[in-house]
Amino acid sequence: MKIRHPLVIAALALPLVCLTLLATYKQVQIMSGAQFTIPIVGFDPRDLLAGHYLTYRLDFGNDRLCARERAQDEPPAEAVLLCLRQARGGSLTTRVLADYQFSPPALAAGCDAVLKARCEYGRVLAGVERFYVPEEHAAALDRLVRSHKGKIVISVDRFGTGTVKDLLLNDRPWRAAIANGGN
Repeated sequence: MKIRHPLVIAALALPLVCLTLLATYKQVQIMSGAQFTIPIVGFDPRDLLAGHYLTYRLDFGNDRLCARERAQDEPPAEAVLLCLRQARGGSLTTRVLADYQFSPPALAAGCDAVLKARCEYGRVLAGVERFYVPEEHAAALDRLVRSHKGKIVISVDRFGTGTVKDLLLNDRPWRAAIANGGN
């Protein structure tokens, strides 16, 4: 059977082209951004509606990042810009940039990258708080995450967008931890 109409071919090819472009964009975003390793806490290993993924909170080591007093009529969420600086030893320092106008590619003084986030009910949310877990590894990963120190590796592009790159357990990629039985 021959497909004779060129519009049918275009209609079949368009979703494939779009998916390829999206995957390429995400990969370029990950590869070109500044890389940071951030400890994570507060794990929720499963959402029955969205499949297996690990939900967590970023632990910046500074509980006062979202401690600003809100007016009574102000909404509970507010946009913030976080200055991220990672030392050679791996320690991360974070501070909120007050009165900083984000205009890429300019960086604030003393920042390796600026991450766009929001404060919601006293927590920093940067859009990187979920990590997909393949179903066949969900139970093992859940057990490992609860018994080990977890960290997330993110890439922050010049526009302030964070993208999850990897999950680390005891400073090793999660696949290696599962393959090694969690040791």
